Amino acid sequence: MRVRGALHPRVSRRIRRPPIATCKRRRVERALYLLRCTDRSITDICFDVGFGSVGTFSKTFHLIVGESPTAYRRRGEVIAVPTCFAMAWTRPSSFGEDGRRSNG
Repeated sequence: MRVRGALHPRVSRRIRRPPIATCKRRRVERALYLLRCTDRSITDICFDVGFGSVGTFSKTFHLIVGESPTAYRRRGEVIAVPTCFAMAWTRPSSFGEDGRRSNG
């Protein structure tokens, strides 16, 4: 995803991170749900949420969540609570929590 021209700096200032970082974060958030609530393979989830390779997906997922997709899935299904609580509880607290930057 490329945002060109004057839009990129305005969006970056507004959301306080580059647009691609927000896009990756949203993809990982969708993957969080699919990993917990479906039995689909990690590879299928990777491509369904918009990543081009399993390696990039795994690296980005680990940077955002702090653990691998497999480890996250082992936690089990999200218990039945209102969706807003489940999303708030499982949403990563910040992009790149471990301090490293994702370049892909």
